[in-house]
Amino acid sequence: MSDTPDERMTELSKKIGICNKNVKTLMEMVKALTEKLDKPVEKTPEERERIDKIFEKRQIGRPAGDYDSKRKQYHKMLLEGKIKEPKEATLLYYKIFKDLSDKTYILLD
Repeated sequence: MSDTPDERMTELSKKIGICNKNVKTLMEMVKALTEKLDKPVEKTPEERERIDKIFEKRQIGRPAGDYDSKRKQYHKMLLEGKIKEPKEATLLYYKIFKDLSDKTYILLD
């Protein structure tokens, strides 16, 4: 048996209503996630102390100061071999290029 146009329209309306509810739910979830991502992450003193202990244990230290001084300190740590396997994202952030021919690191301007 074939459905009448009215029955098909009713079914289609129900499906569209369900889709609208799902879209609204997804939009609310995206909004909530966006709000969470926009908040700065604040570390408790315990977390900061734990992180500092990890750096002390590795005897690396953390770059301090403004961007340019951190960049130079990080470059120096790379050259001295204190950082064995730098992350690509960190190298990009500090604009440091790895020269594959002689395996050194070069600061880009």
